[in-house]
Amino acid sequence: KTKMAVVIGVFFSASVAASEIAGRVNFVSGQAIVTNEQNQQRSVFKGDLVYAGEKVETSRNSRIQIKMTDGGTVVLRQNTIFEITKYSFSKDTPEIGSLLFNFIKGGARTISGAIGKVNRESYKFNTPVATIGIRGTDYSVNLDDKSELLVTVNDGQVAVANQQGESTADEGDTYAVA
Repeated sequence: KTKMAVVIGVFFSASVAASEIAGRVNFVSGQAIVTNEQNQQRSVFKGDLVYAGEKVETSRNSRIQIKMTDGGTVVLRQNTIFEITKYSFSKDTPEIGSLLFNFIKGGARTISGAIGKVNRESYKFNTPVATIGIRGTDYSVNLDDKSELLVTVNDGQVAVANQQGESTADEGDTYAVA
């Protein structure tokens, strides 16, 4: 029995180490649940780490703010599902960093960090309706139950693209995409 516990412990440690730290929870109001790649769920609290490959969900009347390791910020509003599909960043080589967020539903605000500033092409924010690319930016998104996406640019510029084409949204613009 002891050997089995040691083997499981080593396997678990290796799987955790394989996922890159994406960020740290700065703030939580209400309950936020994180699901890892092995489908294990945990509640997260201020100071907890989140990793590449994890999905973050907020419930009714809850919000969470995550400070990404590249200096960016992600704020999730109530009833949101958001996945950090891929994330890779090193302070020594920010130009080769990349991220892929998968926004499933709800509301979010993001402020891009070093990846968005030095390697814009490697920053992707996917939604069921469109993909958002950034140009050094602070923007908000809201995806309602009818699959209408609202993108509001607070600072900078974003490119909103889907099968119908691509549009650029500038500071102060709000785009609706169905």
